[in-house]
Amino acid sequence: MIFKKILLLSVFVAVSLSLAVCYHQNAPVQVIDVYHEKNFSDVLVLNFPDADHAKITWWLKNRAMLAKGYSVAHPSDEGHFTVTFWDFRDGYIQDDGSDILCFHQASPVPRYIKKNAVLEVSNNNDGTLIFRVYDGTYVLEKNGVVVKIDDR
Repeated sequence: MIFKKILLLSVFVAVSLSLAVCYHQNAPVQVIDVYHEKNFSDVLVLNFPDADHAKITWWLKNRAMLAKGYSVAHPSDEGHFTVTFWDFRDGYIQDDGSDILCFHQASPVPRYIKKNAVLEVSNNNDGTLIFRVYDGTYVLEKNGVVVKIDDR
């Protein structure tokens, strides 16, 4: 009888964990807030993909929406831009003197987040997109293929 209870509990835990992982992987990315300073954009997100290729794919599929809805990837006069996506899992936090990022343009008071960049997208002089993620640096070639150019 005890064996059946332990087996049933184990199956329940395994199914619960599987469902939680499945939900996390399929939950839509939420843009919580966007801050701009010149040609730099900081985008606070929830449910961002974990895998590097999934992050880049998400950007490629959603860059038009980000440009239209949030003015993200606003280029300088020379045509350069940088967009950094920050994990917002911990929400806004208090300034505790640790390694945090402050958004001074937030009103009515500055807001702080933990520095946990999940993706940075920028472009170079010829307009090539550059992606910096946890595992390295990638570029989007003219033929549409994403190629890894550097390991971190």
